Amino acid sequence: MTCLSLVACGGGTDDAVAVADTVAPSTTPETESTESEPTDTSEPRTVADPPVGDPPVDDEPVDEIADAAMGMTVQRIVVSDQAILDAALALDLPVIATPGYSDREAIPSYLADRAAGIEVLAERSEVNLESLANIRPDLLLFSSKQVESSGAREQLAEIAELAELDVSTADPWRDVLRDVASAAGVPERAEHTISIADAALERARRAIGPEGLAREVSVVRCFGDSCRYLPGGTSFPGQVLDELGVARPQIQASDPEGRAFVDVSPERVDLLDGDIIVVFGTDAVDSLEQLRQNPLWSRLDAVQAGEVYDVDPAAWFTGNAIAVEVIIDDMVRILR
Repeated sequence: MTCLSLVACGGGTDDAVAVADTVAPSTTPETESTESEPTDTSEPRTVADPPVGDPPVDDEPVDEIADAAMGMTVQRIVVSDQAILDAALALDLPVIATPGYSDREAIPSYLADRAAGIEVLAERSEVNLESLANIRPDLLLFSSKQVESSGAREQLAEIAELAELDVSTADPWRDVLRDVASAAGVPERAEHTISIADAALERARRAIGPEGLAREVSVVRCFGDSCRYLPGGTSFPGQVLDELGVARPQIQASDPEGRAFVDVSPERVDLLDGDIIVVFGTDAVDSLEQLRQNPLWSRLDAVQAGEVYDVDPAAWFTGNAIAVEVIIDDMVRILR
């Protein structure tokens, strides 16, 4: 039996995909766990675990999407990447299934409401190509890196129409949204969704006001035993904060090497400072504890001012239009 192993996009690394006896679910490093140790100043955002329903039956009403490019009507879509799933749900596409993304969350918690009823193909167990074929999708929205590394392009294309999308945490979320909409044959939906996001950004700017927007926000991700900052422009949250007009510490405003994150050594914790620090991360209990035990941490201006906030790691590390909503809401809550 020929099968596929999928691993979703992670910051600054290539997707790992391999052909094996079975198919592993997509995993993003940041979505392996959405729990982080609460700081003294803010409780982390929590969302109920997403419901996982039965797969839709053949006669269940499903929105039909006319796809002139493929000469078919798309009714049953399977996606393989968190950012693609986010975009597909924001576009109201008929997604029927997706691999699990985490040990603790089959689907990222911030997508739970919109993902109700979507079948989870695997949750840390492995799913083979036969299982994928059995749910009879008519469109596969997969990362091109995943497909290329898998060596299973032909097998996937035999199951359903295969759309290979270039997706990474450094890609502009608007471009990814447009690519997903075009692959599904509904490019106009992307522009409508973007207009909604633009309106939300404008409302947030007014709600926060010039004084709040001028406060420098440091974005810190802890993972394993390391911490790093996510710069403007080339990281997903950095893009959203740029669009919102939020000030960033000078070192974090952009990265000349185009990196989605920049690792910070324990001796340079000062690079994480700002008027405000938002922090999130996978396996964050250990890494955050190490960070807080660092004597340099307690000297940071934001720490001394009690301006450190936990945020949802799944939404802040990678996503699309729905995660943008989460980040906007967090910034209004913190900065207003």
